[in-house]
Amino acid sequence: MDRLRAARLPLHTMFVSHLKADELARLQQQFPQTRFRARIGTRLWLGDHDATEYRGAVLDVTRVAKGDRFGYRQQKAASDGFLVVVAGGTSHGVGLEAPKALHGVMPRAKGVARAGLATVNRNLSPFVWGGKQRWFAEPPHMQVSILFVPSDAPEPKVGDELVAHLRHTTTQYDRLVDR
Repeated sequence: MDRLRAARLPLHTMFVSHLKADELARLQQQFPQTRFRARIGTRLWLGDHDATEYRGAVLDVTRVAKGDRFGYRQQKAASDGFLVVVAGGTSHGVGLEAPKALHGVMPRAKGVARAGLATVNRNLSPFVWGGKQRWFAEPPHMQVSILFVPSDAPEPKVGDELVAHLRHTTTQYDRLVDR
């Protein structure tokens, strides 16, 4: 605002975004001669993340032992566990990720680690079971995802639902349940 004022630009109305109510009030108090208009479109079309919960139903569970081969590429199971077929695939937004701007050492290190794991076919799924985010057993398919759940976790049963952490901008759901 000080730079704009120094440049003699009109400051009657300023449009701002990504401000919380208290931040907007503080700005208005700091510059009472300017009317601040908050752009709230992003908040409106993305909505409150706590207002939605995405879930995928377990469609099939197959027990596997370490070394068993599975899937299209006949990969070997790294340990005993379960292959879990869950409703929700790429057509629903599962496995889709937008590029991220990484700032700082830790986010970059995590990005390098994720890329390294992906080169050996280890990709974390958005699905949670037994309190942990589970790994894809293979890349997500169009309508379903196949997860690996280790044997030390509770065995999923057909019909169980797994919570999925998905982006609002890429998610397509099959049904909406109002609770």
